[in-house]
Amino acid sequence: MITIKEEFLSCDKLARALAVAGSDALAMWLAMKGHASANLTDGFVADEDIAHLPGAPARNQERALRALLECGRMGPDGSRGQGLVERLPHGWQLHDYLEHADSAAIIRERRRVAAEKKARQRAVNKPETCPAGGLSLGDTPACPSGTTTETVTGTDQGCPEDALARAPAPSPPQPSPDPEPPTVPQGTSEPGPGKTPRRRRPRREPETPIPAVVKTTPEHIARAAASGVDMATEMAKFRAHADAHDRRCARWGAAFTQWLIQAGERGQQSGGRPSLARSAPAGQAQVGLKFEVQT
Repeated sequence: MITIKEEFLSCDKLARALAVAGSDALAMWLAMKGHASANLTDGFVADEDIAHLPGAPARNQERALRALLECGRMGPDGSRGQGLVERLPHGWQLHDYLEHADSAAIIRERRRVAAEKKARQRAVNKPETCPAGGLSLGDTPACPSGTTTETVTGTDQGCPEDALARAPAPSPPQPSPDPEPPTVPQGTSEPGPGKTPRRRRPRREPETPIPAVVKTTPEHIARAAASGVDMATEMAKFRAHADAHDRRCARWGAAFTQWLIQAGERGQQSGGRPSLARSAPAGQAQVGLKFEVQT
C-alpha cells in the first residue's frame, strides 16, 4: 500500500513536471512509487525495470523522467534544486522516499512478527491425535463390520473385538411429537398455499452525509490531471456544495468522480484549463489520500 497526501497534487515540483510532460509525469511517478513499495527497494527503481512498470505511460517515458528530474526550484545562480526523482548510476531514486514511507527493514520485521503470531495461533488450534491410531481425540473409529465402537480416549487404541458385545442395543426411533415447521430460506418470504416463494430485493446501501474524509483513488488523480483541474480545489468545492445543500449519498467516491467529470466539461466549455499549481483554499483541511497499487 502506498500513501499520498493531497497537498502533493498542488506542490510546485509536480506543477512544473506536468507543465513539461503532462499527465505522463504523474503516471510515471505513481508507477515508480508502486514498484518501490511492492518490491521493498526503499524508493530505488533499476534501469532494467523502468520500461516495464505497471501503470507507466506507454510512450514518452524519457520525457516524463526528465520532467520529474528537472522540476526542482531554480536558484539565484540558475541551477535547479532536487526534483521528484534523482538519477543514480544504475537506476532512479525517488526523492525523500523514506521520509514518507517505512523502510524495507521495518516492513520485513513487521511481516516476521505477524507470521510468528499466526504460527502460534495455528499451533494452539491444532487438534491432538492418538499416539498409535492417528485419530483426533473424540473421533469414533469404524469396526471391520461397518459398525462403530466407543469413542477413542487417551488410552483406548484401535477397535477392540468385544466392542460389539459391550455396545448397547440401539433403541427404535421415536416419532417427534412436535415436528419442526419447514424453514424458509433467508431473503424469501413464506409462501401461501399453492404459491412459490418470492425472493426479496437486496437492501440498498444507506445514504449518509458527506464523511470527514472522502477516500480518493488513482482514477480520481488521473482524471483530475487529464482534465487540467486542481484536485484539492475541486474537493473543497465538492464538500462545500454537499454541506450547503445537506446532500445525502450512498457512495461518495462515485459522486466525486461525477464531480470531476463535470468540472472537466466546464473547463472545456469555457476554453480554459485551471492551473494545477494552486493550493487548497485557506483554512481548508487537507484530506489524506490512500489507495492500493495492484502489481
